[in-house]
Amino acid sequence: MKQGGMKNLFDLTGQVAVVTGSSQGIGRACAEGLAAHGSKVVFSSRTLADCEDRAKAVNDAAGEERAIAIRCDMSVEDDVRALVAGTLEHWGRVDTMVGNALVSSSGTSWVEKAPLASMTESLVGNITNNLLLTQLVVPTMRKQGSGSIIYTASAAGTAALEEHLAYGVAKAGLIHMARILGVQLGPYNVRVNTVSPGIVASRGPVPASDSRASATSGTPMQRPGTPDEIAGCVVWLASPSGTFAIGQNFIVDGGQTLKGMDGVHRVFEVERERRRAAMAAAAEGRN
Repeated sequence: MKQGGMKNLFDLTGQVAVVTGSSQGIGRACAEGLAAHGSKVVFSSRTLADCEDRAKAVNDAAGEERAIAIRCDMSVEDDVRALVAGTLEHWGRVDTMVGNALVSSSGTSWVEKAPLASMTESLVGNITNNLLLTQLVVPTMRKQGSGSIIYTASAAGTAALEEHLAYGVAKAGLIHMARILGVQLGPYNVRVNTVSPGIVASRGPVPASDSRASATSGTPMQRPGTPDEIAGCVVWLASPSGTFAIGQNFIVDGGQTLKGMDGVHRVFEVERERRRAAMAAAAEGRN
């Protein structure tokens, strides 16, 4: 972007974006936000019907084809390859790649009982699969002379949450992978960054009794975030206004991590308090 050029800072006209895990929540908001600013988008998740619905809504609103849907299970290598190949076949380029697909691990996080398989599952799902996706889009971006790669990480990759051993380690690794890839790809004008959401209410406003509301009541903004608030950061990183940001982790959490771990930990404390209260009530009922 030319120095002093303040026009069209968020104009993505003519660009193409791929967003994994975009049938709902943060991924959906990212895809819709990118499309609203002019980009063509690929909605992708394991549920093709939902992605097709999202793409149709975008196209209807735009009055033109601005979105398509391609099914992709990020744990299946052939699906990932087909996602990129299908995008290039349809639109011939990829300018923005948003690695948002969520992979959660199962089992306890306590060190002596944590299943080793859960760590492997989380590392592969959050790091290895995003690396493959990146390997597939980078040749096109290098040829184009530009590109923006954005991974959805998490505040759990920065704050040490004892309940999220595998997940937190994987997100921390994803954040650091973005730094290394930023060093490698910066000379080709391909930027790699991460966005780390805090607690987000993906399904709309939450009642005061919800654990997310309780957990964020003591944070600076005193509420959970919304998918659109995370998508805003993604749109910025994809747009002309974000072209000097590289290798960074942007924490969008309403200030939860400003107090160290306490703000994020509170969600787990609330759940534990509820379980204790329920157990106490059940015990009292038996007496």
